[in-house]
Amino acid sequence: SYQSKSLRSMSTSSLVHPTLLAKAWTPQLLTLESSPLSSSISRQICKATERTIPLLEDASSIPFVCRYRTDVIEPLTTKQVHFLQSLVSKHNSLTSLRSKLLDCINDKTVQEQILTSTSKSELDDLYAPFKPPSKGSILERIQKEHPDLVDAVDLLWSKDNDGGSVNLSKLGPREPLIQLLSAKIAQEPKIALLVMEELKKHCRVSTKCSTDDKKDNKDAAEISKYLNYDDFSGHLMYLKDHQVLAIRRGVKQKALKMAYDIDAQKMEGCIQYHLRNDRLAPEILITKRRDLLNEAVHDAWTRTLRRRGTTRLWNDKCKEAQERACQVFEDNLKRALLAPPRMPLSPVLSLDPGFQAGIKCAILDANGDVMKLKTLKFLGGKRDDAMQTLKKLLLETQKMGDSSEVLVALGNGHGSQECRVLVEETSRDNNLSIEIELVNEAGASVWSVTEAAKEEFPNEQPASIAAISIGRRLQNALHELVKVPPRSLGLGMYQHDLSEKELDEKLHLTCVDAVATVGVDANTCSIDILRKVPGLTKLAEKIIKVRPLKQRQDLLKVSGLGPKSFENCGAFCRIYGVEPLDATMVHPESYDLARWLLKEFSWRLDEVP
Repeated sequence: SYQSKSLRSMSTSSLVHPTLLAKAWTPQLLTLESSPLSSSISRQICKATERTIPLLEDASSIPFVCRYRTDVIEPLTTKQVHFLQSLVSKHNSLTSLRSKLLDCINDKTVQEQILTSTSKSELDDLYAPFKPPSKGSILERIQKEHPDLVDAVDLLWSKDNDGGSVNLSKLGPREPLIQLLSAKIAQEPKIALLVMEELKKHCRVSTKCSTDDKKDNKDAAEISKYLNYDDFSGHLMYLKDHQVLAIRRGVKQKALKMAYDIDAQKMEGCIQYHLRNDRLAPEILITKRRDLLNEAVHDAWTRTLRRRGTTRLWNDKCKEAQERACQVFEDNLKRALLAPPRMPLSPVLSLDPGFQAGIKCAILDANGDVMKLKTLKFLGGKRDDAMQTLKKLLLETQKMGDSSEVLVALGNGHGSQECRVLVEETSRDNNLSIEIELVNEAGASVWSVTEAAKEEFPNEQPASIAAISIGRRLQNALHELVKVPPRSLGLGMYQHDLSEKELDEKLHLTCVDAVATVGVDANTCSIDILRKVPGLTKLAEKIIKVRPLKQRQDLLKVSGLGPKSFENCGAFCRIYGVEPLDATMVHPESYDLARWLLKEFSWRLDEVP
């Protein structure tokens, strides 16, 4: 079968076997879905993950994998496959650091943790004891001034040495000794993990509005937006996503000052306890020189561990909030893109409301082609003239269709209510039957000033282009919305607080998923939607130049489109030509099987549901 063949021919590009990765990553995949957990489901997810990782590392697109390799990925959902792809990418990005660690550490348990980790901070903690001191640091200065002291402390802290061979009274100056011991404590991976766990339990965040007399009125206005966070305090782990993103933005704009509230004495006591109880510190420090150990713990906490732990915890919290905000964007965008086209196809009168600039009107035929553009001014005694012009537009639209009812697409922006009243009054006075559909116009004005819009409508003003976009959104949302930058569609919150690169990448993948869900006519679709076909992001222009295509195999004649790209995109490009199956969602690799089924059951292709 193609499954066994593909899995035999693939080998993971990393040094880690998929079985090991699947075992480590399964718990994260299980948390993505709200379905009840059981040992049986966990085993199924683990085995499916093991089978799916080679597919993703072989550059197979997620839409292709989720539709044409369902027997391989079952029971993984599309959401889980996307998350698995992000884990694979993170894992591969850490190959260099992972190699350095494996050369230093021989413990098999730790090695397994290193091989499966997707967290750079986790690997940094493990690498800390082996990392050379940074240039200009205190440790570098001590190495130059007290080289014997550094060697003695290394020997003292060695796991193979009980410290009995080291004379503590002759180690050298007390201050550099404390600093070296402090560095050893801060570099201990178990201590770093302990600090993070304790901070998650006890760390609180407090914020205050900045009070600087030198700030001007503009700065004062910015600060006033954050009054809800003046004298605010909350447990860091229990902050809501909107609170985290708002505080981060306020701190960035210097409108808020943030501080971490932590019981330092309690944290130092906890570190001291684990150093003694878990025998992480040399025995001689625990039994004979506890004063040195306690002083080193205090220095490690105040100089390194506190700042590192709180910064990492806050960054992790911000990242979680950002990921959930991105997920809201993705869900809303996919829902908007997959809104069903207006059926049956009919002409539409599209209206982009406005006051001083007037109402921008566009008559579109059933295919979305522009038939007429007009601007109506209805303020300052011009209402009657506007109603007469609107009547003519309604009648023209009516004549183009098969129905007596006129379809009106009305943008939901500023002035939409007044525009609706004007249209209803005109239709009532002239006995015209109308259907008004309110259309979300977010992003229409943004797209109307892009180079792509100017190329499509070189002789039209941006305001008229926006009206055209509103009408086409009603006729076929997917074909029109893919042109608009996703972050301009108003489908989520906090977009200005999110990583622009990460948000754009995720929203692009959502567009690709949506386009793959319905497929495209490769000979007639726009270049904007062709770019969203899996595997064709950089090849769309070349395909446009060689159209018309007679069959799917003609895609392989496009320069730069090889067998792998064809595998990813082939089934999503419909071509109405010599091969009937090219107009279906059947993948070219399965044509022989499809023909056999048609013959075996005496089916006709146009009758198959």
